[in-house]
Amino acid sequence: MTRDKLGARIKELRRSIPSVIEDLSSERMEMEYPELVLEFATSTQEFLIHLFGHLNWHLGQIDYLRRILTGNGATKLVGL
Repeated sequence: MTRDKLGARIKELRRSIPSVIEDLSSERMEMEYPELVLEFATSTQEFLIHLFGHLNWHLGQIDYLRRILTGNGATKLVGL
């Protein structure tokens, strides 16, 4: 994936994720997520927290590789 495509995808996620989460009711957040996560039953809220951590793990990997490839330690926030 090119840097521009990756940046566009991250920008799209930053736009779409908040509205998806805002549309979830508190009852839905407390409901059991319909799939096992790492072989455990979790609530939708717990699964979203898991996804948040997973996304941040990958964002860290992207930044780490960027630093290796460019030699530049400075970061630029996508979309800002």
